[in-house]
Amino acid sequence: MSKNSEFRSVEFFRRVRDRNAEQLTNMRSEEIIAFFQGEESANKSVTSDRVLAGRRSSADQPARGGVR
Repeated sequence: MSKNSEFRSVEFFRRVRDRNAEQLTNMRSEEIIAFFQGEESANKSVTSDRVLAGRRSSADQPARGGVR
């Protein structure tokens, strides 16, 4: 793996944590809850392969790449 494409997860999540802390510092409890609920609803539009595989198996269809 080249250094240009290396992902540094600890640094990334520290930046996210610090950015969120800065944004949430002066918010009331209700505003903080709304902030995180907004993030959750944005993530709901993305459907993971695991969810799709579960739907396929419950619909009696093979999961991705699987054979029954």
